[in-house]
Amino acid sequence: NIMLCVSCKKEVPVGAYCCLCGWKQRLQPEACTLMAVYQKWSNRKYPKIGRHCVRDYSNAFKKLEPLYNVPLPEIDVDDLQDLIDACPPSASARQKVRVLLSQLSKYAISRDLLQNPLCAGLDFSGKKAQARPIFSLEQIKVLQTCGKNKTYKYWQDARLLLCLIFTGLRPNELFALRLPNISITQKKIVGGGKTAAGTNRPIPILPAIYDFIAEWYLTSYFLKPQDHENQYLLLNSSGGQKCMDNWRHRGFYPLMFDLGFIGPDVKKHLREVPHLSPYSARHTFATLAYCAGVNKEQLIKIFGHTNFELTSKVYIHEDFEILANEMAKISAYTKESVDLPNTAV
Repeated sequence: NIMLCVSCKKEVPVGAYCCLCGWKQRLQPEACTLMAVYQKWSNRKYPKIGRHCVRDYSNAFKKLEPLYNVPLPEIDVDDLQDLIDACPPSASARQKVRVLLSQLSKYAISRDLLQNPLCAGLDFSGKKAQARPIFSLEQIKVLQTCGKNKTYKYWQDARLLLCLIFTGLRPNELFALRLPNISITQKKIVGGGKTAAGTNRPIPILPAIYDFIAEWYLTSYFLKPQDHENQYLLLNSSGGQKCMDNWRHRGFYPLMFDLGFIGPDVKKHLREVPHLSPYSARHTFATLAYCAGVNKEQLIKIFGHTNFELTSKVYIHEDFEILANEMAKISAYTKESVDLPNTAV
């Protein structure tokens, strides 16, 4: 017996599924489009995860927009591959699309909406990303001068950037720090949270940034004496949490353009042209530490790298003295060296 498949519109043997496209015959195509499945999956998934994860999934899904109204079994592998190849060159962007497709596939297969995973046979390697620019030692010295000069328009932004450079914290991790994360007496930050290895990792506060952090700490401490546990280290003009995205556009980039670290020709093409960004500070930290001879195992702990097999469950108090000694090498290196290599490690 022959039937006409609801999905691919071809004549196939009678059965619960189409032998050509795998369509479950009792379903209408619109019930199994990429958009329909995404909405059902996200309604279950998003209430269980953090807002940053939700944002990553949402951004990954936007890259699949041309396929929103296509039923899953009808999605052409080549069309999907074209969309993946069009993703930004960073491995992170393609990885987020891969994870999303894997999650949607599991959801659809478990509900008999799909037979084979969407990401089977796809290439997520993409083009090799260009090396991220890092701050030179000369630029770091300029930032230090700016941070000390309170008459300079962007002195606070220079200080904030120096804290990123000398801690290795991701920008969002620095903005999320609360007062309990800081020990001024022990000169220590305990922060981070993107990965298991990076959650609540101890980071020594170097002399180059100690005064800045101490000043922010005391300002925040006395602003709300009754609520130290919930008070953020970095505050906006209203006394609330300073916004990372707002600082990027109103503080970081104006500082970069003002100092000539990013040329005016790049200003209109920030997304396309490799340039210094807030995340360049983290790469700069890694390069500084590497060039200064910081012990690799200790660097991975400070850096919160995800592929470190946690020896990090060792007591923080016992580890901290070792970390502080290793971080001291960075201070010595920045005083003695002329410049950094061109690429971050």
